[in-house]
Amino acid sequence: NVARSAQPHARVMPKALPQPPLACRFARKLGHGSDFKGKDRLLRLLCDPDRIADTPFAAPFWDGQTYRGNLAVLMDWWVYVYGGYEIGLIEAIRAIAAELPRPSAFVDIGLNAAHHSLAVCRRFDRVIGFEAHPEVFAQAGRRLAENGIENAELLNMAVADKAGILTLHTFEDGAHNRGTSTLVGKRFAGGREIAVPAVALDDSYIRARLDPFAALFLKIDVEGAEHLVLAGARRLIAEKRPVIYCET
Repeated sequence: NVARSAQPHARVMPKALPQPPLACRFARKLGHGSDFKGKDRLLRLLCDPDRIADTPFAAPFWDGQTYRGNLAVLMDWWVYVYGGYEIGLIEAIRAIAAELPRPSAFVDIGLNAAHHSLAVCRRFDRVIGFEAHPEVFAQAGRRLAENGIENAELLNMAVADKAGILTLHTFEDGAHNRGTSTLVGKRFAGGREIAVPAVALDDSYIRARLDPFAALFLKIDVEGAEHLVLAGARRLIAEKRPVIYCET
């Protein structure tokens, strides 16, 4: 196995964090309230994720968990201000999970920093996450470990149409928003090119992890390389008939 694998079993207890600035706390109060015209614009005027300095925070998350993030990271900003990122998708996954045969697994292809996996992990028997970017992979492991998640396996590899070594074009905005890194040739100013291991979901190494489950939910969000993931999962899809959410 050429890729790192992590199972974030032991709960990690991080240090307490100071509260964000008052304007951001007010934005959070508005963000969790009723919708109104111009809401997002007002929230960004109060607490602009594109301008704010690094501002760590800890906020309540689904199922009594704690989400620790940084307001300068766009996905984390959504969690702090609105309560989550892609909330409609998260709620749909959680609802579908309740109807699936057991045991079930959530397969997070494009794990990023584990926002979606943390939000749904207690609704599945197993979470299997794939993240190619090494620093983002490490961040995902920390996030799950902070919440004592014991049913997750994270794999530091890309998913494509076949096994091999691919080039990941990274987005480098300090430590921010690296989840937009991609395999499909898009280059970012100031970014890096990283050689990363890749697998296909039909590979026997991966099927050994997936086949024991009666039901699978595949979340595929890999910045333009979704067609490669699907091409490498033809047998899995035909045989296991998973539920699939795929970005386009």
